[in-house]
Amino acid sequence: MSNSSEDTVPIFFCPPLWEQRQTKVKEIIKEHMIKELCDLGCGSGGLISGLLYYKGMRMLIGIDLDNEVISEAIDNCTPGIPAYIIHRKCPLEVLLLQGSILIPCPLIPYQISCVTLCEVIEHIHLSEVSLLTYNIFSYINPKFVIVTTPNRDFNIYFPDPKQFRHDDHKFEWTREEFTSWCKSTADMFGYSFQLTGVGMPEGFTENGFCTQIAVFTRLVMKKDREDVENTFKTIRKSVVPKNYPQNFEQKFFNDFLYSFNVARKWAELDYDEGILISDIFRVPSISGLCDGSQLRLQILMEEILPKFNLNYRLEDGKVFIDSDEPTEEED
Repeated sequence: MSNSSEDTVPIFFCPPLWEQRQTKVKEIIKEHMIKELCDLGCGSGGLISGLLYYKGMRMLIGIDLDNEVISEAIDNCTPGIPAYIIHRKCPLEVLLLQGSILIPCPLIPYQISCVTLCEVIEHIHLSEVSLLTYNIFSYINPKFVIVTTPNRDFNIYFPDPKQFRHDDHKFEWTREEFTSWCKSTADMFGYSFQLTGVGMPEGFTENGFCTQIAVFTRLVMKKDREDVENTFKTIRKSVVPKNYPQNFEQKFFNDFLYSFNVARKWAELDYDEGILISDIFRVPSISGLCDGSQLRLQILMEEILPKFNLNYRLEDGKVFIDSDEPTEEED
């Protein structure tokens, strides 16, 4: 596929438009204190991966039909060390499924409180929108639905206003068309809705947001759900256990693993490569725990890490952790 024309439009979006979209959706999720979420058309898992570290999140489900992108989502959405050391009051379950978002999925539990549809609806044919709409609003019937999609009115600022923003888009709605779909959907399935968006640079306000967003709120909950056959494949299921505040040694151990992981990513190194202890110390959580003293970090490492049976060594100012250590929990 070609790049989206959003990447070449002669308007400067800062932060980039994709980042603004994700930030806005996360703000809505936090505002409504959503704890169970299903992302339809999750792609490589950009949204889900960013929600792994929300303390109140209890369930994250990602569904996509594309085998290639759902494989990428496995890596992006596998909970890492930070997800395990957050003080959670309840476990977090992460589920990746492969299948069509047009078809009801019995693996989606009844308690799912939010469905997100981020830059997805425009990739299906208009004749199939009713199937998707029924699946979301009638079968899943969540308390909240968040939909983001391009605003065709904004395309006037693009090099070719008549061209869709991506070569896989089957349609793009104007503000009027999107509002009409929102209203008919809300009326049919018992929801209210509010419109918002992202991407309105200074001087470009006449045609609305570049990305239009609808937030639906359920007014009446369905009493039951019809039985359907499961056609979905479970790709990955992970469970992050709940945590409680720890004593100092437990906290140091957790913060050390977290800081090691952060420093490793900064340096773009594998686990079997040594990480400079000075880079680990740069991570605020561990430096604060060591009263700003790198020497104290080394002393605490020697005193505490062996108690947790962590197989590590310190050579030439670098920390090595045995690659067989469970730095990230497997299923």
